[in-house]
Amino acid sequence: MIGVNNALPWNKLKTDMRRFQKITTGHPVIYGSSTFLASPQNGRALPNRTNIVLTRDTDKAYEGCIMAHSLAEAIRTAEKHEGNDEIFIIGGSHIFEQALPLANRIYLTEVDTELQGDAYFPELDQIRWKAEDEGAFDADEDNQYAGKFVRYTRTGEYPIVEPYNARTEEFKKYLNEIIDEGKCPFCPGGATHRNQEMIYQNDHWWVINTLQPLANTLHHFMIVPFRHIVTMDELTAAEWEGFSKMLTWANGQFKANGLAYYWRQGEPMVTGASVSHLHVQAIAPAGLVQVNFGPYPKEK
Repeated sequence: MIGVNNALPWNKLKTDMRRFQKITTGHPVIYGSSTFLASPQNGRALPNRTNIVLTRDTDKAYEGCIMAHSLAEAIRTAEKHEGNDEIFIIGGSHIFEQALPLANRIYLTEVDTELQGDAYFPELDQIRWKAEDEGAFDADEDNQYAGKFVRYTRTGEYPIVEPYNARTEEFKKYLNEIIDEGKCPFCPGGATHRNQEMIYQNDHWWVINTLQPLANTLHHFMIVPFRHIVTMDELTAAEWEGFSKMLTWANGQFKANGLAYYWRQGEPMVTGASVSHLHVQAIAPAGLVQVNFGPYPKEK
């Protein structure tokens, strides 16, 4: 829990505030307008930092701040300013949820108390994040409660599937079954979990029909490496050669005037993938239509 009624749930944690000032000074900070107005600065820009405030109101402006109207715009703006080797997202809870899939580090303060609130930080899973303690403080004249500092760093690992990206409740149930089973559906021996049709294979790749074809497609299939890898950087020269042969086969097999290929690699909360295993989506549009391969995964 990180807030209640648009305010911090504690009155005084000076040690935490000193740490916050130390690590963010000289860097861009991004926060929502509610967090900005409720901050200990009482709606004033934090000194010695590039302040970027997110708001839906295009007419709103705060002194000493740069206004942005989406997280992507805020990050692009931050990248143009001094100290952009670290860009800090500092609240509130909705902004944290949006930014978490893009983050590489989290500086967290765990406060030793139980309080009621209405704003929460997203849950962190042990697959994606590694925790490292960075000190502690006692309850004293500077701090209402005791607490400790924890830094979380991305591990580069991902869960085998991501149910959040399922487009139907039925498919989400299927993904949760896979989690319980603990077997990647794209690895040899796992793809038969739902009897997915294998169309073709060579020494390094196979082609399977997708369980969730997108709208307005004549063909929608996936090209998947045998090895369980999650990024293109992990592919060997032999696997790249096998992929080239797979493309030659696909272009000859599907007599479409055009095929669209796109890779899904890395963090599934960024790519919208339901399976972390590296894969290539291959799509042939159904006739002369404006490209409209929806729907997209829901925003959190």
